Order: sequence, then structure tokens, then C-alpha cells
Amino acid sequence: MNPINPRWALLAACMMHAGGYFSVKSSEFRHHNPGGLRQNSKDEVLVKFDTVQDGFNMLAYEIMKFNGTPVDKFLMRYAPDDEYSSIYIDTVLTMAGMTTEEMI
Repeated sequence: MNPINPRWALLAACMMHAGGYFSVKSSEFRHHNPGGLRQNSKDEVLVKFDTVQDGFNMLAYEIMKFNGTPVDKFLMRYAPDDEYSSIYIDTVLTMAGMTTEEMI
């Protein structure tokens, strides 16, 4: 696999943290899936990865696919589907040192 762009890796790490990956009781933790990635947007079941690194690399790859997209629009895809979505987006942006106008 090609080296991961450091900017995408930073965004992935911030998403991992803000999304609660480090809670050992989370489904994301048990499935080595720091991005909470699913097969498709309608799928309720998380993809299970062999290692955390595999899951992290896939999240970075997902970010790469949206290169040139406003970062807040991308994060809306992964934000919780509730009243906490803006908190998640603001948290990731603050941790990454990014603004809503920046492009991935």
C-alpha cells in the first residue's frame, strides 16, 4: 500500500478519537474499525478488519477518495445522525487544526 498522506492520517486520527473509537466497549473497537465504516450507507453492520492498522488505512483511503471536497461536507458522512453531529464535526476540525472551508 502507498504511504498515507499525513494530512489524511491526521484527519483519520481525529475522527477516530472524536468518534469514540478508544472505548473498549464500542463496536468500532471490537471490529478494528476506527472510522465506523460500513459496506454501504444503508448497511447497519460494521466492516470487520483484521487489525486496527487495516481499519485505519481504509479510513485514510476513504478520505483520499474525497480529495478536493470541503472537509465539513466529508465529515457529515461520518457524523452521528443526531443532535451531536455538529459537535462531532467541530471537535474533529478543532483537533485537526482545520476550518470548514478547507478542502481535503
